[in-house]
Parts: sequence; C-alpha cells; structure tokens
Amino acid sequence: MSKLRLDNAASATTRENSNVIIEKALRHLNRAQARMESKDELMRLLISNASLEGARLISFLASHPGCSYLPEDIVWALDSRGMASLPHTENNIPRELPIPHTDAKTLRDVNRRLLKLSGLRSMRLAVEQDTLCVDAEIAFLKNYLQECTRPGGIIKMIQFTDRRCYHRLHAAIKRFVTKIRSSHPHCHALIKSHLNMGRVFVWKGGKVCP
Repeated sequence: MSKLRLDNAASATTRENSNVIIEKALRHLNRAQARMESKDELMRLLISNASLEGARLISFLASHPGCSYLPEDIVWALDSRGMASLPHTENNIPRELPIPHTDAKTLRDVNRRLLKLSGLRSMRLAVEQDTLCVDAEIAFLKNYLQECTRPGGIIKMIQFTDRRCYHRLHAAIKRFVTKIRSSHPHCHALIKSHLNMGRVFVWKGGKVCP
C-alpha cells in the first residue's frame, strides 16, 4: 500500500512538472508570436508612412540590424535619396572636441577697446564732433560679443555639422513615434526597445523590414 502511494505521488509530481514545462513553452511561444506580429505590424506601418522622414529612417535601420550609421551620413543619404548605398561604420568613433568661438584674451581686448571707444565718443560729443566711425566700430564689436558669448560672458562653442544632423534625425523619429504611440503601442514599444540614437544610429535586434 505504501509503495502504491509513493508511485501515485511520483506520478502526480511528474504530471505537475510536465504541466509547468508545457505552460512555459506556451508562454514562450505566445511571446514569440506577439513579437512577430508586432514586427509585421511595424513593417506595414512604416510602409504606409513612407512619406515621413522618421519612418523612412527607422525602416532603413530596421532592415540593417546591428549596423551603425553616422548622423551626417544618414542626412546626406536622405537628402540625395541614396539610402541604399549608405556605408555603415564602427561604434568606437572618437567624439570631436568642441571648438570655442573665441578665447578669453580676445574678449579682454575687445572689452578694453569698447571702453576706450566709449570714452572717445564722449569726448567727441563734448566738442560736437562727428561720432559716426566710432559708433560703427562700437556696433561691430558689440555684435561680435553677441555672436561669440552667452549671457554672463560665457564663450559659445561651435556646433558641429553632425550635431545638427543628429538633432534633425532625432526630431524626425520623435515625431513619428509620437504619432503612433496611442494607436500602435506595440510598435511604439518595439521601436523604443530596439532603436539606439547616439553618436551613431543603430537598430539592435532582429530584422524587421525586408
């Protein structure tokens, strides 16, 4: 009798283990099917929105998973309609050091000159002399300071072309994902989890578009 109970208990345990394995396999299959359906839905969505720059960019990146592309190369390809020949690059690209518009010594010289011109202008006005040339130089130097510095005298940094390209691409993709966020949440989540936008743009994960 005791052996029969043990056999029954062992059989019950085996059935429970089998059920757990089957449930896990079904959950995995359902998740895989959901991912596949999301990819199919995303592909149809990208094709139907091909007039949007963000959709075209995501479509290209998703059809070349794991390939990294520089923002400036992508912009050139988008503008010249040559995405098919766009070369991919490596991820280990050194960042360029920012270049200042001016330097501290030049700013000191400009401010000293402005102070001197201000005194000269006051002297000319006191004796009713013409200040046209002085005013022109003052205006030129003030405009220079405005172009080269931020409030507080902080020197502006020159913005690289690739930085402007990055902002353009980032804005285009943001407009597209914002458009589909409510109507296609699964596609929105898929893009957010697979698309990397940094010094290079790359689609991480399986291929979506043909």
